[in-house]
Amino acid sequence: MGPAPSIVGPRSAVTRQSSVTLTVELIEDPEGRASVRLYRAERVIAEARVRGDSAVELRDVPLKRGRNIIAATVVSAKGESARSADIVVERDDAPPELAIGEPAAGSVVNAPSVVVRGVSEPAAAVTVTGITRGQVSPVTVPATVAQDGSFEAMVELAVGPNRLSLRATDGAGNETVASLLLIGGDGRPEARLGLTSSLFYIRRLPQTVSLSVRVVDADGTAIATAPVVFSLSPPGQPTSTYRTTVAHGVATWPDVSLPQDGAQPGEGFATAQVTLPDGSILRAVASFEFR
Repeated sequence: MGPAPSIVGPRSAVTRQSSVTLTVELIEDPEGRASVRLYRAERVIAEARVRGDSAVELRDVPLKRGRNIIAATVVSAKGESARSADIVVERDDAPPELAIGEPAAGSVVNAPSVVVRGVSEPAAAVTVTGITRGQVSPVTVPATVAQDGSFEAMVELAVGPNRLSLRATDGAGNETVASLLLIGGDGRPEARLGLTSSLFYIRRLPQTVSLSVRVVDADGTAIATAPVVFSLSPPGQPTSTYRTTVAHGVATWPDVSLPQDGAQPGEGFATAQVTLPDGSILRAVASFEFR
């Protein structure tokens, strides 16, 4: 039995193709009409003639799904050579998992960026491409993928629709693509002022009116606490003010008296000035009428 040939290339490889090209190096020139055989387990899966070169290329070597343990021998007039060392070619043509965890599709995000999280195949490469309103070209961000396949990527958003494309690519080159639509909000907190009535007849005064302001953050969540100053300016009458505190997003100035003395037909105004935890000021205005 002659010396063992060797299969050129890495001892382990991954591909999604159904066949592969392998090169076998010969240790010495075989005598007579010789050929190279490739075995998977004990089955011959490919064979090619030796034509005087020191290496033989075998094209379209078939692969089964999963692990293919392949070895080579040379068959000559002297018989078959020793087997080469095994190589392992893994055929993987299954697309990787790609599941988006958060944020939910269609979510309104009142922030300049968002973290997209999900799960893919361990060792897969995951990217997020954003096509946002106002951008000249898409921006692709690589995600950080943990050993268990969970991933996250920080993506910048524009105000309005943001169409994100996620792509997972495994070691064999298989790909899975998913899409995610997010709505970029304007990111502004808001104060909304309301009155129990917006029309008062002077002949029916005195009457009372109650003021209520609702304060929400950029995501529409009620502000827990904040100082607020109400003011009320009826037409023909002096302005009055009232200080209180927002609790769970709401503050009220109940049962404010509207006397008849000095009242004139026309438009009056109520205001609420809220000082947010970051020091910024929100102002809300509501009008009412004396007839």
